[in-house]
Amino acid sequence: MNLSTERPLSILMLSVNEDPAFVVRAVEMGIQGYVSKTDDLRVLAKAIRKIAAGDRFVSPRLAEATTFGGAAIKASH
Repeated sequence: MNLSTERPLSILMLSVNEDPAFVVRAVEMGIQGYVSKTDDLRVLAKAIRKIAAGDRFVSPRLAEATTFGGAAIKASH
């Protein structure tokens, strides 16, 4: 299932799961944003503003983990 082909809505995932592979998969499925429940509330507020403006957002801490773990993530699939 690809969420981006269903209907035009924005999805912000708020999750306890901080596994970089999970974040990558969620983005591949079409979400517009991903924030961890352990992130500061200011990060969540920023994510909501960015997504409402039509942008995408991944919390900086998760983006860093995903970026530096990216080679390992892609190699495992």
